[in-house]
Amino acid sequence: MSETATGGEATKPSDSNTLQSWETTDVSPSSIAVERMSDVQIRETWVGWTQVAANILVPITLLVAVASLFIQTWQTKIDNSNLKIESFYGEGLVAAQTTLFSLWLDEDMSPLDEPQTRHYIDALVDITIERSTVPKRDTVAALVSITTYFDRVEACLVANRCDEKTILNQIGQYGRDFYCLYQGQVDILRTQTRASAQFGSGLAAFAARNGGCM
Repeated sequence: MSETATGGEATKPSDSNTLQSWETTDVSPSSIAVERMSDVQIRETWVGWTQVAANILVPITLLVAVASLFIQTWQTKIDNSNLKIESFYGEGLVAAQTTLFSLWLDEDMSPLDEPQTRHYIDALVDITIERSTVPKRDTVAALVSITTYFDRVEACLVANRCDEKTILNQIGQYGRDFYCLYQGQVDILRTQTRASAQFGSGLAAFAARNGGCM
């Protein structure tokens, strides 16, 4: 008569079942190694792209900084030029221009429409000043004011603090014509008064920027 297993010991799992259970639940060493390698590759790729981005951004940042400095410098030159131009049309210099203009109200200036020698122009200016009703001291003061002004404008251009194109477009023609007409008087003022030895040198250079005298 066979013996029935009731209330006996629980049946143990077979060895094959145990091995299968381990294979399905445990992580193999090879998969861990692969995962670690992937992490390293990701980090290396990220570091590489970060370096590339940094190499691109550095020159871009420098270019932006240089461009900003250039724009700021250019705007400063424009502002300085506009101040000089405003001064030219200011009350003091306008009065000086009017004084010199008054010298020629009753004079025939048609000979100056043609090229003339320096000697002829200087003689014509001397005679005009002598017989004009404008007081001589007012004429001298006007010549000094305008000459000094253009000396300062030229100094601003030489120092690269003013914009040449802006200046010449506005007052270049007047500066050239003034120098070509009154060059002799400017030379006399430099030698016969207490004016600086550099008096009028800036004016001459300024006139040369706009073509000089014929």
